[in-house]
Amino acid sequence: MARAEQGSITVLGAGIVAVVVVSMMWIATLTRVSATKARTQTAADIAALAAAGVVADESNCASAQAAARTVLTEYDATLEQFECGQFGTRVIISTQLRIGGIARTLRARAQAELSRDGAGNGLASNGLAGNGLAGNGPAGNGPAGTESIPMAPS
Repeated sequence: MARAEQGSITVLGAGIVAVVVVSMMWIATLTRVSATKARTQTAADIAALAAAGVVADESNCASAQAAARTVLTEYDATLEQFECGQFGTRVIISTQLRIGGIARTLRARAQAELSRDGAGNGLASNGLAGNGLAGNGPAGNGPAGTESIPMAPS
């Protein structure tokens, strides 16, 4: 081996190790973002269902909003918009994610609709339609806590 080529494998090895380390850090960050998005959507789904349950039992939108906020405290999430009607609830929530000292806002929305059961005996949960959103833009088109017209069942 010529004298000029000595140590070139060490430089190449160090370069490969650096690429692997940076790649692993990037994968870990993407995994963290993905998990936080999923957790935010789960919180929105549960908050919408909890609020809809209160609407079904009490027909009280203020109590329904309080139920949604209670659920969100367990997820360190903020209720940005809440809509309540006789047929269900809609929520838009946000959570904060810090990546390398930069704060990122993740948002999620969910809806829980209620419909009469097959025999027409009261209200039953008709499921939820969650739409995950991520980003820093404004959420929704109204202030939190506004009541809207009743939502028609789908």
